[in-house]
Amino acid sequence: MKLRFAALVLALAATALSAAAEPTRRPNVIVIIADDLGVGDVGAYGGPVARTPNIDALAAGGVRLTQGHVTAPVCSPSRVGLLSGRHNARYGFEHNPVGVRTEHLPVTEPTIAHRMKALGYSTGHIGKWHLGWRPELRPDRRGFDSYYGMASGSRYFPADAPGVERIAFPQLEAESAAAFGAIPDAVTMLRNGQPETVTTNLTDRFTDEAVNFVTAHRDRPFFLYLAYNAPHTPLEAEAARLDRFPADLRRDQRILAAMTAALDDGIGRISETLRAQGLERDTLVIFLSDNGCPRYLRGACFDGGLNGGKRHLLQGGVRVPFIVSWPAVLKAGRYDGVASSLDIAATALAAAGAETTPRLDGVDLVPFLTGRRPAAAHPDLYWRATPSRAVRSGDWKLILAETPQGARQTFLFNLRTDPGETRNLAKAQPAIAARLANKLDAWEQGLPAPAFEGRRETVTIAGQSVVQTF
Repeated sequence: MKLRFAALVLALAATALSAAAEPTRRPNVIVIIADDLGVGDVGAYGGPVARTPNIDALAAGGVRLTQGHVTAPVCSPSRVGLLSGRHNARYGFEHNPVGVRTEHLPVTEPTIAHRMKALGYSTGHIGKWHLGWRPELRPDRRGFDSYYGMASGSRYFPADAPGVERIAFPQLEAESAAAFGAIPDAVTMLRNGQPETVTTNLTDRFTDEAVNFVTAHRDRPFFLYLAYNAPHTPLEAEAARLDRFPADLRRDQRILAAMTAALDDGIGRISETLRAQGLERDTLVIFLSDNGCPRYLRGACFDGGLNGGKRHLLQGGVRVPFIVSWPAVLKAGRYDGVASSLDIAATALAAAGAETTPRLDGVDLVPFLTGRRPAAAHPDLYWRATPSRAVRSGDWKLILAETPQGARQTFLFNLRTDPGETRNLAKAQPAIAARLANKLDAWEQGLPAPAFEGRRETVTIAGQSVVQTF
C-alpha cells in the first residue's frame, strides 16, 4: 500500500511538472527589435558601459543566445528576413533602399503578421517600419490590424526641445539626407494613416503605445512587433538619463548609453505590464537588434570584441544580442548554437499552433532552446550584399569579396579560435574554402539578381581593402 501511495505521489508530481512546462493558453508573442544595438551595448553580453537591467533580467529569466544572427548588416533587408521568415536575398533585397523606391518586400508575400492574424491573433506594429511607406506598403496592408510609427528615421525630440544634448555627424547626415531626405525638425508619427506630433522622447512614446496595446488586448492572444529606432542616430538624450552615467565618460558614449537606457526602461515597463495583467508566463518575448554597432560612430557603441559592424558581413555586422523568453515553456539559460532572425516567424507560428509553416527559411527554435534537439538550429547561414557573399558553416566562415580594382578576394575564418575574424586562413585551408564556396554557389542557385544597387564604401578585412555595399 505504501509503495502504491508513493508511486501515486510521484505520478502526480510528474504530471504537475509536465503541466508547468506547457502553456495554459495560446501565447501572446512580442518581438522587440532595437536599431543598431551592438552586442557590447547590452550588459548581459558584457557591455562595458551599458546599464541595461531590464534587458539583462529578460536574459536571466529566459534564454540568452550567444550566436544569434540577422540576415543582413543593414536595417531594411534585415527586417525583410525577420518579418517574412524568408531570406531577403530571395527578393533581390540586399541593400538599404535609397530614396522612394518600389523594390520592397513584394506585396504578394505574406508577413508573420498575416500568418498570425489568420490564426486568430490581434496584430499590432509600433515604431520603425522601413519596408516602404506608400499606402499599399504600410503595416496595415501587411497583416497588422493597427500601427503607430514612421517610415524610417526620425529625431527623438523636436529640434527646439530644451535640455537635450546632441552630437551631429555632418558627413553622415549629409549622406543620409541625399539618400532619404533630411529629417524634419518636428517629430511626427502616423497612427493608422493619421499624423500625430510627438513632443516627448520618441522611445518613451513607443513604449507608451506598447503598454496600451498589451493592456487593450489582454483578453485575446496578440502579436506585437515593437520596432524601436533606438539607439540609431541622431544621437540625442535628455539630462535625466544622461545623469545615470559618469560625467567623465566620453560624450558620445554617454549619449548613446542614455539612449540605450531609454530602450531598456521601455522593456522594463512592458515586462511589468505583462506581470500586472497576468500575462508574463504565457507571453513569448523575443528581443534582438536589426544589425550590429555602426563603425562610423567611431567607438560610441560597442561590438563586444567582434570585427566589422553595421554595413559589414563580418560578425560585428550580423551577430547581434538575441534573447528569447517564454516562462511557461523555456527554462532560464543560454544557447550556444547558431540561430537566425529567420527563425522568429517559424517560432512564433509554432507557438501559436500553426500546423504548417510553408516556404519559411527559419526553424522553430523552441526544441533547440529546450534541448530536445541538441544540434545547432542552423548548420549553415548565408549572406549576400553583391558583390560580397558569405557563408557560416559550423565554426568556419567564408567571405567572398572584391577589391576596389575588381579582383576577387577570399577570406576564411575559424570563429571558434578567431571570433574577431583577424586571421585569413584561405591559403592555409584551401579545401575548406572550396567546400564553403560550393555551398554558397548552391545556395545562390535560383536567387534573383539584386533589385537595386547599394551604396559603396571601401573597408578593410584582415589587412585587405575590399568594397562593401550597403
